Amino acid sequence: MNTISIRQSKFRHIIGKEEQQRNCYLSVRLGTPSPDSNFIDANSKFFALPWGVKGSLCVVPLEKTGAVDRDDLPLIMQDEEENVNDFAFHPFDLHLIATASQDSKAYLWRIPEDGLTENIGTSERAFEGHRSRLMLTGWHPLAANVLVTVGADKEVKLWDVEAGEEKVTLPKEHKELLASFTWNEDGSQIATFSRDKHLRIFDPRSPALIAAVQAHEGTKGGRTLWLKGEDKLITTGLFFLNPTTQMKIDTVAYVQASPVVATER
Repeated sequence: MNTISIRQSKFRHIIGKEEQQRNCYLSVRLGTPSPDSNFIDANSKFFALPWGVKGSLCVVPLEKTGAVDRDDLPLIMQDEEENVNDFAFHPFDLHLIATASQDSKAYLWRIPEDGLTENIGTSERAFEGHRSRLMLTGWHPLAANVLVTVGADKEVKLWDVEAGEEKVTLPKEHKELLASFTWNEDGSQIATFSRDKHLRIFDPRSPALIAAVQAHEGTKGGRTLWLKGEDKLITTGLFFLNPTTQMKIDTVAYVQASPVVATER
C-alpha cells in the first residue's frame, strides 16, 4: 500500500487576534492615488496616505493611535486641483517625504519634528521634467540623495535631490505604462514591470538595458520586487485567459529564460 507523507505546517493552527481599537488608527478617509501605488507608506515615526481632500497627503505620528480628527487634521496640501498619485518616505531622513503629482512634477516635503501642526503648502523642492502625469516615485536604497520618478510618458528618471537636477533617464524601452519598479540590494540595478507584460533590468549608471523577459500574459496588476539577499526577482500578474493571480520568481542571471518558479492561485 502506498502512503502519502504530508508535511506539517508550523502556521497551521495560528489564529489572528483582532487588535483593540485604542491601538488602531480609525476614521481614516482615503483619497484616490494611482492604482499602482502602495496607498500607504510608513517609517519608524510616521505613516502617510493620500487624504480624501484632493491634492493632499495625511501624515500621522505612529504614537497617536485612535480616531483621526477629520475636522482639524493638518495636511500636506500640494495642489487642490492635482492628485497625489504616489509618495515615499526618505529611507534615512524620517522627516522627509516625496510625492508624485498629477501635474507631472515630484515634490519634496519637510515634516516638523513633532509632526504636522498646520497645513503645509510649500515644498522644499519641485522636480520637473516629465511630459505627463507622474505615477510612481521612490528612493535609492543606499544613496541618500537619489529619487526615482515614473511618468505616464513611460520614462523613468533619477534625480539628484540635493542639487534639484535630473541625472539619468533610463533607455526608452517600455511600450506601455509602468506598474512597478524595484532596486536590487546594493542599488546597482533597477528592475521595472510594465503593462506591456515585460520585466526589464537596467544598469542606471550606463544607463543601459541589461535584460528583458515576458513575465506574465495579462496586462493588469503586475508588480515586481527584488528579494533581499537573493539574486532573484518576484513578480505577480494575471493569466490572459484565467482571472487568477500568477506568481513567478525569476533568477536574475537567467532572466531571459523561463522562470524558476511559477505558481497559480
